[in-house]
Amino acid sequence: MGTDTLTDGPSEVTVLVPARDEADFIGQTLESIQAQTYPPAETIVIDDCSTDKTAEIAEIYGATVLRSTKRLGSKAASQNYALPSVRTKYVGAVDADTVLDKHAIELMIDALKQSKGMGASSWVLPKHASSVWERGRFVEYMFAFAWYKQIQNLYGYPLICSGCLNIYETEKLRAMGGYPNATVTEDLDLTWRIYEDGIGRILFVPEALCFPSEPNNLATVRKQLKRWSFGFQLNMKAHWRNILRIPRFRLFAFTAWIEGTIAALYYLIAVPLIYLFLGWVPIAMLVITDWIIMAIPAMIGAHRFGITRKALEYLPSYYILRMVNSFYFLYAFFAVWVFNRKFGTYEKGH
Repeated sequence: MGTDTLTDGPSEVTVLVPARDEADFIGQTLESIQAQTYPPAETIVIDDCSTDKTAEIAEIYGATVLRSTKRLGSKAASQNYALPSVRTKYVGAVDADTVLDKHAIELMIDALKQSKGMGASSWVLPKHASSVWERGRFVEYMFAFAWYKQIQNLYGYPLICSGCLNIYETEKLRAMGGYPNATVTEDLDLTWRIYEDGIGRILFVPEALCFPSEPNNLATVRKQLKRWSFGFQLNMKAHWRNILRIPRFRLFAFTAWIEGTIAALYYLIAVPLIYLFLGWVPIAMLVITDWIIMAIPAMIGAHRFGITRKALEYLPSYYILRMVNSFYFLYAFFAVWVFNRKFGTYEKGH
């Protein structure tokens, strides 16, 4: 299909849903898209050679299904496969395991129109919080979206336009060559390229909500954190020279990089050494201080949803998740910067 003209129909957005073997999740995702107060003109499911009934279920829900003839291998490649078919002013991308609040798309489109931004992302909350890993991610998201992301958005530079739900101007996205496939975190890569090119603003819309299925066991957590850690380090290596030229944003990007490295060294090396040589008293003091620093923003974020108590209950789970995250952050740091390694096969963990 050609890409010459865009339509100005009652809905100005097309939603892309990249999917491989998502039969257990995609029905709920498509239901939430259909229930939007601003329903899309079209929902396109890109079936990347699934071995289950992903495509059949998508067709039952009335989605347009594009079946790739060979493995595309990544989310970015799947979204680019469908991008030429988009006829609307805006194009959204939703992970196949993510449920949207019914107002999400409407709020994001309104924000884009009012601010003339190029792209927008939402507040992210885990769909379930049963396992220690999901509860740890709950606290992590509450802290990040209630604190870091709010400040970044205030200065016009959210660090990432989150991939589980985002919306972009179609023409500008096409002009950039679509979703970048050079790293395994296309959402981070695309956000940083937009800032480097100076072609538009990325918005964080905290009133818009989406609920992805987070990993609920160690095996899938490891896959996700390894991919995220490699993606961040690969993007830093690819973009750092350009980032240095962007006031404000360079502060956010390098702070995240340095803080992540220092925190990983702290949890994995400093804490055991302090305990070994100084005993448990200084460790207890450090833990209490760290918990207060984490708990306050997380509770503020949780308060808006009326779930402050959960933020406190789940706080210990965050530190278990943080230990695993610290390992993979350092692992990726040395792999990318010291040994010049690339990431292997794209694996999406639930």
